[in-house]
Amino acid sequence: MITIEEVTVVPDDFDALFDASLPYMEGGTYDWAFLGNPVTEDEKREAMRAKFQEIIDTPQTKGVLWRKDSHAIHLAVGSMDAWEPGYITWIMALYGPDADGSKAWLYSEDYIVQCRDYFRDEWGVSGYMVNCFNDTTIMAYHLNKPNAGLYYEVTAETFAEDPSLALIKYRYL
Repeated sequence: MITIEEVTVVPDDFDALFDASLPYMEGGTYDWAFLGNPVTEDEKREAMRAKFQEIIDTPQTKGVLWRKDSHAIHLAVGSMDAWEPGYITWIMALYGPDADGSKAWLYSEDYIVQCRDYFRDEWGVSGYMVNCFNDTTIMAYHLNKPNAGLYYEVTAETFAEDPSLALIKYRYL
């Protein structure tokens, strides 16, 4: 079962989620300049941990931890109404495997439904937005969730001033 909880401090599960996400971030899904260009893995981990906490501590932001069968699988921080009223814009996220070592939860209907119900019912949002690099694995994931169209309308656009960036918007149905 997938659960979602709001967090006010970076959870102890951060290190495991960071370790699972690092290969993807190093593969081009993350711009380390956002964190001051840390060099070593430890510097990157600590810079990211500090940024997560800084964002959580900022007004109008939320920190969220997802668990599957009590095992941390996803951590994200986002800003409420930053770009559009009624939406949360995810700023940073880490993704990890479940207790069995699988990330299939990313595509499960249970995960999609839990997210929609939690954010719509608990926070009253109409949907969420994700900024990402254009044509990356993160973008492909967000645009290709099986059965996602049953739960939200998805639109994507690139930015004229920087076509390497994309904005993906989900409006809950």
